[in-house]
Amino acid sequence: MATVYKRGETYYAKFTDRNGTRTSKNTGTGRRREAERIAQEMEVKERDQHGKDSALPKALAVIVEAAAREAAAEGLTLARAQDFITRIHRVVNPSFRVVSLEDFFSGWIADQKVSDSTANNYRCALSTFKAALGPKAMAAPVGDLTEDQVRRAVDKATTKQVMRGTEERTETRAASTVNLHLATLRAVLAAAVARGLATTNGAKLVRRLNTAETTVPRAPFTTAEVRKLIDKAETSFKRAGTADEWKGAITIAAHTGLRMADVVGLGSDNIEGDRIVIIPAKTSRTEKVVQVPITPLVHSWIGDRKGAFFPKLSAMSKPCLSMAFRNLMKQADVPHIVTLPGKVKASRSFPALRHSFITWLQEADVHGDIRQRLAGHADSVVHQIYSHPDESMKRAMGTLPAF
Repeated sequence: MATVYKRGETYYAKFTDRNGTRTSKNTGTGRRREAERIAQEMEVKERDQHGKDSALPKALAVIVEAAAREAAAEGLTLARAQDFITRIHRVVNPSFRVVSLEDFFSGWIADQKVSDSTANNYRCALSTFKAALGPKAMAAPVGDLTEDQVRRAVDKATTKQVMRGTEERTETRAASTVNLHLATLRAVLAAAVARGLATTNGAKLVRRLNTAETTVPRAPFTTAEVRKLIDKAETSFKRAGTADEWKGAITIAAHTGLRMADVVGLGSDNIEGDRIVIIPAKTSRTEKVVQVPITPLVHSWIGDRKGAFFPKLSAMSKPCLSMAFRNLMKQADVPHIVTLPGKVKASRSFPALRHSFITWLQEADVHGDIRQRLAGHADSVVHQIYSHPDESMKRAMGTLPAF
């Protein structure tokens, strides 16, 4: 039982500590009744801690014995060993907060100081893995995610379920997109390891998908197809309020060869007289400047606009923009996959407008050096990938003499 005695101006408590030893401690007060209350609290606290200390070895012993039994039966796998370690950690640190994979992923995204576009890409990655891993894995502790789970999820992520009207369809997701989402998951799990919430990064050793196997040639659009896309954009995106921006984006891409990210980032600051002047995002590190003359069609759309030309489209992520354009193609009856001579399958999407631009220049017999400068290609080999010289080849063959 705790007792008190006075020494100098304050009372001291004398009580039995957690080890069963009588000890003294200053209560810090000169009032006897208050000192007696404090002394009783000190002793109760020591008894409670003694109970916890005596229970701790027992709880740990139960876990260790279970691990020993599995080891003796040759059933102690690495995954089970990690599970036992996690259980020991929770016993020793009962205040440790278990964070689910989904909560940690969402929190990680919120903590990143990135552009809205990059943040949207991160959210797309979270959505992809929520569907591929399933609710059980997403609700489990972030440290429980295994390499096998990630590998299976990556394979599953190559397809996605989408609604087309009232019908749900299975579509293929590009390998490059899955690889981008995998890189995001690696960064998320690396952060979990750094914060002590996971012992290993389950995505670190998972191999990226082979993009070569899923890559097909790109084909250009015809002028009639571009016209159909522009006309359809007026009705397809009217409700979203982006119809005019899409019309401008398609027109500029087709008449400048600029990539999607560069088009939606344009503004009045990029206009110098009768030219568009831009440092393409793809070559921004080298600060390479591309200058493209403004055609009458592009000039007509730009008009007297000031500031950003595409405020709504630039706020969307690249995957969302690509999907919106693909939907527009479908509504305009412009096929995504076409068959070229020789039964070669080729795809069209927004980058096909760049292919169209370069091909039209080539078919008009514009010199290769000029085409390359307008497209911003430093390498003539790369430039050839974008050239589809069907008409010019026919004209060249027509110059052969008859005999």
